[in-house]
Amino acid sequence: MRSRQRCALPGCEAYVAPVASDDAGRYCSASHLRAGLRLRRAAGTQEPGTRELGTREPGPGGARRQGGAAEQTDVIGVRQPDQGQDEAEEQAARSANGHAPAPPRDQGRVGRPDSGWRGALFSASGGLINPGVGRAEVARAGLVRRIRGELSGPLEVMVCSLKGGVGKTTVAACLGLVLAEHRSERVVVLDADPHAGTLADRLTGGTGRSMRKLINDIDRIDSPTAVTRYTGEAGGLHVIAGDQDPATGESFDGAEYERICALLTRYYDIVITDCGSGLAQSTMNTAISRTGALVVVGTPTVDGASRAAKTLDWLRANGHAEKAADAVVVLCRDQTSEQIHRDRLITYFAARCRAVVEIPHDPTLAVGGRIDPTAIRDEVWSSFLRLGALVVEPDLSTDDPGARRPPPPPPPSSRRPDPGLPRRRAEHAPAAPRHRTRRRGRRVLVAVGITLALLAGGLAGVAFVTQNASPPAAAAAVPPPEAAPPPEPELPAAPLIPAAAPAIAPSVPIPTLGAPIAAGATPAFVAATPDGQRAYVANADAKAITVVDTATNQVSTTIPVEAGPPQFLSFSPDGRRLYISIFNEQRTIAMIGVLDTTTNQMVATVPVRTRPFASAVTRDGKRLYVPNHDSGSISVIDTATNAVIKDIKVAANPHWIDMSHDGTRAYMANHESNLICVLDLATDNVIARIRVPTSPHSVAVHPTRPLLANVNYDANSATFIDTNTNQVIATVPVGRNPQAITWAPDGRFAYTVNNTDGTVSVIDADGFRVTATIHTGNGPTSVAVLPNGRGGYVTNLDGQTVSVLHPQG
Repeated sequence: MRSRQRCALPGCEAYVAPVASDDAGRYCSASHLRAGLRLRRAAGTQEPGTRELGTREPGPGGARRQGGAAEQTDVIGVRQPDQGQDEAEEQAARSANGHAPAPPRDQGRVGRPDSGWRGALFSASGGLINPGVGRAEVARAGLVRRIRGELSGPLEVMVCSLKGGVGKTTVAACLGLVLAEHRSERVVVLDADPHAGTLADRLTGGTGRSMRKLINDIDRIDSPTAVTRYTGEAGGLHVIAGDQDPATGESFDGAEYERICALLTRYYDIVITDCGSGLAQSTMNTAISRTGALVVVGTPTVDGASRAAKTLDWLRANGHAEKAADAVVVLCRDQTSEQIHRDRLITYFAARCRAVVEIPHDPTLAVGGRIDPTAIRDEVWSSFLRLGALVVEPDLSTDDPGARRPPPPPPPSSRRPDPGLPRRRAEHAPAAPRHRTRRRGRRVLVAVGITLALLAGGLAGVAFVTQNASPPAAAAAVPPPEAAPPPEPELPAAPLIPAAAPAIAPSVPIPTLGAPIAAGATPAFVAATPDGQRAYVANADAKAITVVDTATNQVSTTIPVEAGPPQFLSFSPDGRRLYISIFNEQRTIAMIGVLDTTTNQMVATVPVRTRPFASAVTRDGKRLYVPNHDSGSISVIDTATNAVIKDIKVAANPHWIDMSHDGTRAYMANHESNLICVLDLATDNVIARIRVPTSPHSVAVHPTRPLLANVNYDANSATFIDTNTNQVIATVPVGRNPQAITWAPDGRFAYTVNNTDGTVSVIDADGFRVTATIHTGNGPTSVAVLPNGRGGYVTNLDGQTVSVLHPQG
């Protein structure tokens, strides 16, 4: 192996890679090459045939797929004009003498197209017809220039998602290939998934060397050559595999990850981590804290989009709000869903992070096999180029980074490469160039036909066309002027997913219980988000809300409520706002807290009457109705302004409120009045009072039928009311002191939590009889069932747990 050499320009100490035998390979940058050539011309030692920096000789991986012989081009596919002898010096002298700089002698020339119909026409005509470089090719060139931008030090990139199967490994692999191809520094990608990660399979076809072996031997690694014993290579990209045996795969902690990154950043300039979804939290926190560029991967599907959003939520909730705001969200379109509004989804993520990149569907990537960069579609590879530019140049945020501003020439690396680590070894062929001819059949045939006709008419006709036709791409060869920054997007008012009916699991007469969750010391009330992906638990004494991930039944975060003890919770229809009833037993605090669930930050507090109980939002989301227990009133809050717009006088001790599905009625339990009151939402007048047994505590509107259920705390019963007639049609005995009631989403059963008994009663909605009594925990106080019916939660205040209910059995 040839040793590395220093730049040939006198006084430059930078190293150059020993990959070329010509003059371009002796200099560290284009500016130093030109300076060196001027010195040689002045000394009379210039050799004929010297190539400009960036041109390639035909060879393995360097030939272009245009149906003809390989040609010399620069690495971005646009021919650089030949600079006349001492032209730069001449212009500088004219400027120094007060004259305007003379235009370069090749100013009227257009670039040579390499792809699309323009490239086909140029190739078919033997270069006689040059339609100029198209916008797409100019944009790609701009992206490549930005990928080659200067780094101030080693760059650590983290590619993550809380969900597997969304294309995370594909994104990490292709991002690594892009950066390794277009940058001169060393790039490594490591598989941090301890459970049979597939990164090495996708890039190198697999290897026996793994991340765990690297960790075990890390104390013995003291040279770049030693590092390469644990890596594979794909197109100049070094790859560290994950453990392939799930039975023996062992996760690593934050301290071990720190040591790995310290080692790799010593010998590599860019380190990309493909994070496994099962990484320990300490490792995730360490990785995120170190990373200079964070990439969050999702898909434009219901679960893929929500998991990407949850990843951002997790980042914010765990002290990484700045990293979340600076992240790049990648949406892989190999999976799509008709339930997703694409534009709304893009707007949503663009408002929460720095940029959004869509990766179009690609058949070669979708199969999940080994990645062949030359087989990837041009538009897909351009998306990865855009991602690479965003990772390297953090201030880019537009969809077309190439149109932001003219890029500076790539400066020499500020870090001196260690001469011992090979960047591209002889046994691995370099990756093929990405600017290839697109097979656009009709355009190519038309272009070839025109070319043949012109050639048949003689070279004079061709000369006439080439000399007199206006060069359409002369302006296109120059990057367009800097575009004005786009307006700040607003978060969508409607949900990302259309309000299509979810697939609801059928409920059974005897549900089962799962393992209880430790969700705070005083879990008093639980509410599920409208999308069913999270459950929020109010802990009054702790002044906190605990958030449970319903997919794993694990606590994902805890939100402090500094304003006071949270007591009851209700969601807006789109789930973007959580309304928290906050009061203390001393009756010195009484307010509604407004929590933004996208950030888990309190955005407003609204003072109300004494002890606000269980509130409800109207179906259109415009108003919040708050029952004030001690004042016999309902406070109506405008959700747009978070201000009380009126107070409605009702019967004593309003305790709980729920809305009819048509949005015209509200039903409230008036605790010590032994009444269910019906409120007309058009006039805010009480239009009916229904007498029920002692101490009605909670109400629940049936999901499909004109049926209302309530529990009577001191009567140990549940009452069922026909909402068409406002008449009681059944009263069912349940356990002692029932405190809350809710319905299964399919409407077949109602569930009551019986506080003193520590049980849940299951009531058949058709026969109005108890089908099961289930012991949950000490002092159950509330119950919530997910919208899809596949789970539910019961807060056990005295038992300090949350029971997991399985309505489907």
